[in-house]
Amino acid sequence: MCSVLANPAVRRYLLWVSYDGSRFPEMATGGTGFGVVDMMYQTISDSMFGARPNINPQHAALKLSPSSRTDAGVHALRNALICQVPLEYGNLDSTSDDKASWLTKWNATIETFAPGAMKVLDLHNVSPGFCVRRHVAYRKYTYRLAVVRDWDLWESLQKKPTTACFSEKDYAWCIPPGFSPEKTSDACELFLVKELLPGRHVMGSFFKHTA
Repeated sequence: MCSVLANPAVRRYLLWVSYDGSRFPEMATGGTGFGVVDMMYQTISDSMFGARPNINPQHAALKLSPSSRTDAGVHALRNALICQVPLEYGNLDSTSDDKASWLTKWNATIETFAPGAMKVLDLHNVSPGFCVRRHVAYRKYTYRLAVVRDWDLWESLQKKPTTACFSEKDYAWCIPPGFSPEKTSDACELFLVKELLPGRHVMGSFFKHTA
């Protein structure tokens, strides 16, 4: 959507969403049709054009794109999408009540067919020259690590995972004993200081287990 010239017949909005990545096979479109963007698109489409959107000629103007591609299974606390709607629906955030109404409608719809999968956090209109891929540049990742306390327990969990393992399977990295988050953090800090390690850095992994 970055290269599209300003179209007076549409209005563009920046949407902020959170979602459970384990519920989707992909984030962007072009895969199975059941990704994060696919679900959000269908939710917006139904709210504006009903269950048979193709009979409305304005439906073709509805477009939705992510700020960047994200690996399958990655959860988002706050991720950006750009949404283009026909000018007739260009009042999504005209007032605080309008915004609240659309957010409530979309979130209620999602909860009816995919409880807990996604939530629309916020929206606001953007200028015609706004590019979601260039202007949404900041990303912060958080990793949940479950470091097993000893090797006997690790070997046991490989054969028979506990209920805790089932609970955390999609939400934390289960790591063998010996991994130190503190040492990893210290190592990452080195790459932030260009004077210490100048040049280009490619890191496959800080820690590899062969057991």
